[in-house]
Amino acid sequence: LKDPRICRLVPLWRDILAGAGFAPRVVLPVRLPGLTAQSLNARNGFSFDTGRLLWLQHVLAAERDTRDLPRHVVLAEDLVGDTATALGGVIRSLDLDTTAGIEAIEGFVEAGLIHHDDRATDGLGHGDIAGLAREVYDIFGKMTQKGDKWAGKGSGKLDKLARDFAVLTAPMAACAGDLIDAIARAPGARYSMQEIIENGRQFRKLASERNLALRAMREKYNDLRQKFDELKAELRALKAQTRKPKP
Repeated sequence: LKDPRICRLVPLWRDILAGAGFAPRVVLPVRLPGLTAQSLNARNGFSFDTGRLLWLQHVLAAERDTRDLPRHVVLAEDLVGDTATALGGVIRSLDLDTTAGIEAIEGFVEAGLIHHDDRATDGLGHGDIAGLAREVYDIFGKMTQKGDKWAGKGSGKLDKLARDFAVLTAPMAACAGDLIDAIARAPGARYSMQEIIENGRQFRKLASERNLALRAMREKYNDLRQKFDELKAELRALKAQTRKPKP
């Protein structure tokens, strides 16, 4: 079963499985964000930014909603590159029945499943989005290497990046809401292709303006943060100078 939307429906599936008496164990296969962006671009014509944003939305939701379940994170590149080792980690971590044998399972994995080159997406799309996706992927990589003992720390780092993701996408959500409201208020129920294209242009223009405003706010925040840190350092220095030596 290959359906990425399962990532967004984990709470629903958990309720169904619990009601049926099943105790799920979770394998989270994580694909390189650039590969996902390339695949969606080739298949659906999505921009590389849209592909990475969808990747972020899905993997962050899947990780958040499975934290209290037995689970194992595996990188898709490891699963394809060294299937036996990757599957061995999954089996040991989740105490799975291996009656079928790893060899039989290996037959389902082919190197040709990776159709694109992640490096080909370098420099394509918005730098903030690509950087955030790479940070998230790197944390999943550490979770794979360090296992359960690092899972809590990794989840904490992903929570922080999820907040950054929410800030990054807030202007886009607002733009989408504005566009939907405008369409709802417009007279008539049918729209020509030209009207749809024009609405899309307005949407992109508004999104660009809001992204520029967001970037300016981030720069101002970083400046204020730097000044705050400088003041803290000065305060520590003053305290050290005025501290009375112990007799």
